[in-house]
Amino acid sequence: MSERLIHLLRARSADGAADAELLARWADRRDEAAFELLVRRHAEPVWRTCRAVADEGAEDAFQATFLALARRAGAVRGTVPGWLHRVARHAALKARRAAGVSRSGWGADQPDQLTLAARQQPDDFAPLHEELARLPDAYRLPILLCHLHGRTQAEAAKELALPLGTVATRVRRGCDKLKVALTRRGFEPALSFGPPLVVPTSLLSATLGIGLGATAAPLAVHTLAKGAVSAMSRTKLKLFTLAALVGTAVGGGALVARHPAADPPAKPAPVAAKEEAKPADYFDRKASAERLKQVILAVHMSADAHGSVLPADIVGRDGKPLLSWRVMLLPHLEQELLYGMFKLDEPWDSPTNRPLLKYVPSFYRTPGAGPGLTRVKMFRRPHAALDPAGRRKFDDFRDGTSNTIGAVDAGTAVEWTKPGDLDYARDKPLPDLTGPFTDGYAAGMMDGSVRWLRAGLPEKTLRILIDRDDSMVVPDDIGPPAVKRPLTDREKKQAAQWLRLLEIARGRAEISAAERAALVAATAKYGPVGLPPLPAADDLYALERQLNEMNRLDRAEGEVAARLLEVLKKNDPKAAEAIRAEYMKKFNDLYDAWQKKQPKK
Repeated sequence: MSERLIHLLRARSADGAADAELLARWADRRDEAAFELLVRRHAEPVWRTCRAVADEGAEDAFQATFLALARRAGAVRGTVPGWLHRVARHAALKARRAAGVSRSGWGADQPDQLTLAARQQPDDFAPLHEELARLPDAYRLPILLCHLHGRTQAEAAKELALPLGTVATRVRRGCDKLKVALTRRGFEPALSFGPPLVVPTSLLSATLGIGLGATAAPLAVHTLAKGAVSAMSRTKLKLFTLAALVGTAVGGGALVARHPAADPPAKPAPVAAKEEAKPADYFDRKASAERLKQVILAVHMSADAHGSVLPADIVGRDGKPLLSWRVMLLPHLEQELLYGMFKLDEPWDSPTNRPLLKYVPSFYRTPGAGPGLTRVKMFRRPHAALDPAGRRKFDDFRDGTSNTIGAVDAGTAVEWTKPGDLDYARDKPLPDLTGPFTDGYAAGMMDGSVRWLRAGLPEKTLRILIDRDDSMVVPDDIGPPAVKRPLTDREKKQAAQWLRLLEIARGRAEISAAERAALVAATAKYGPVGLPPLPAADDLYALERQLNEMNRLDRAEGEVAARLLEVLKKNDPKAAEAIRAEYMKKFNDLYDAWQKKQPKK
């Protein structure tokens, strides 16, 4: 594998997106890269859970867990690790029963006392998972994140949108509850979920294929996934039914009295308004960039497999194009099955190939393009990235791959299997680059990076970006204004909490500064003290950094005030006590005012 491809693969895996964002990308847009990252991120904890609860059926339970995630992504509530742990445990229990293995009570031949930490087999930790599942989520989720997923308590606090002290307390209390429960069952537990386990590569690949729909799920895996989700739903249904019965008992026959005598006539379905072009938001840009990144990565993989020659359209014996280069990339986009269905010696609209138009891979789908169509195209002809004759190599990019556009998500939509790209010539007008969004479009550079180009770029700038050997430098200012990712509900709560803390931090710093000023004036008549200068505040770009900076300044003010107070105590104890009393009064007044503003629980 080439160093260039290794670099691209590393860049692809270095995605710091949160679980909630990846889940939304998969649920809303079927973003396969987001689902793959979710699977790889949580594979090891899920594998440990399945191995702990079931032994022979652990592989089926593992695949069923992520199949359930693929099918029910929109129904996930709470954290992804917490949801996966419940599904994995239910799937493993069903797999264990299907295998005819009973571990309830660990059998009569098991010793009365077991030390969980002393046993090394993964399945020896099943009682711990069983008791963990019985804990309320308030304790279960922090323990899962810190002990099974390896998060620090600070990371768990950020993910759960809770104060760090609250998470630390719940982890400690939850572990105490687990120890009591396990001791009651005859164990002497040292809380450990066992050693880390490496997920077999073949199992991980098969799971990804099943989750993404590339391969059919075995009947056993399909049954386990359906049963695990149903088991979770039944638990919720029991609680809902109980609440409904209580409500009915309190309300008597009011529900029956209010029931209508007949169903109202059905209203006609509203006619969907035609979607108008709009500027791309944060998620639109992320989705376009992810699609083009995968396409350019596949171009590199294809070149590595064909002697450094870049992919081109498939042509017949007469030199006439039959199929687009997009079809050639399918094996490198994990679409081998779809690639095998094409007749490569027939045109795109032949009776065999035309029905395959409806199977548009997610990498080629663009908003508003229509069924079977795509806007993902390359620039072709002598001075552009694509050579119709199939003779282009990476050495031909004299301007550098980072300065040359490989593919864009713009232009008139065409059938994705049809040879149809953007013709470029130095002496002819540029092709139409109108995209699905009003403010710009994504452009995948030949090095695998993606840049967002603003609408209405000067023709000279576009030619510099398209031309591979014009020896021109790409300008920096080519994109539209950046857009920020909207805050999730959890992040909004965190921001509100930081604002409240920042309010009291600012007030405390003001009081500290006033105390310092009074102490400086009071000690001036006794000579210089030789205090170090206070650190200057940096520019504050974010709310969290503001809070940290105010706390830092408050600590610095406090250290200065403490030194001044010691000097004043030696020379004038009464004055020192008076200033200290005034400071404490102001601080207590500030704290009382802040407490009154807190939302009532």
